[in-house]
Amino acid sequence: MTEVSLPEICDVPLFAGLTTVELRELAALLKRENRAKSNRLMTEGEPGGSLFVLCEGTCQVVKETSKGTLQELARLEPTTCFGEMSFFHRAPVSASVIAETDVEVLVLSHETYEAWLRSGSQAPQKLGWNTIGVLAERLRRMDDWTCQLVAQQVKSDDWQKFRASVYSSWLKI
Repeated sequence: MTEVSLPEICDVPLFAGLTTVELRELAALLKRENRAKSNRLMTEGEPGGSLFVLCEGTCQVVKETSKGTLQELARLEPTTCFGEMSFFHRAPVSASVIAETDVEVLVLSHETYEAWLRSGSQAPQKLGWNTIGVLAERLRRMDDWTCQLVAQQVKSDDWQKFRASVYSSWLKI
């Protein structure tokens, strides 16, 4: 396994604002993994616990529908992070991530992050704040998408059920 170099991570949006020293700390903690096309990097419903950054290749984020089919939610390109929801909120993975091509990812385990947090470094907090920004942007896009669906006259009952499930889930956090 080759070491992670600073040039590989300095342009990753999730790591923005980290100093050179903090990037070196992070590089020492990240593990590089190569996965073949069609490999599942995360599986919906299974325990999570790792934060991933896609370095090479593309991945598809899919969720199983009530009819058992897979619905694509997103396509991931290099420098995109994923796994952050189950990384910070210890819950099962909410969607599967499947390699569309051979991929290379950098992985930070939750246990490694916790140890880094206890070390006194400010970098883990910066990473946490950056993750909040990523999640806020994804929520903003979800809001826009939801508004488009409503504008297309989604049945009122379906909309109310969806809305109720979103807010009731947030109250349980």
